[in-house]
Amino acid sequence: MVIKNKEAIGYPEAIETVLACISPLGCEMAPLGDCVDRIAAGPLHAVVNSPSVDASLKDGYAVRSIEIERASSDNPVCLQDIGTAAAGIPCSETISPGT
Repeated sequence: MVIKNKEAIGYPEAIETVLACISPLGCEMAPLGDCVDRIAAGPLHAVVNSPSVDASLKDGYAVRSIEIERASSDNPVCLQDIGTAAAGIPCSETISPGT
């Protein structure tokens, strides 16, 4: 709550009070490098797709934590590769104990 003349006011009145004291800023065109810490006046749209092809930018592995919880450089764990997932095509295999 906001204190006004030592009396509490509710959220709707507080918003009304604040909005009555402010006005929108103007907008301007600026080079992208000068736009740090600024707010866009409207939606931004990329001129090219990135990445330009259907490709995963991250490689990784799915494992069961219980299978590797005791793994270390002194106690390596051998896991079986059971499948591959390509961009847009999930792996159909299920991770089960020992894989």
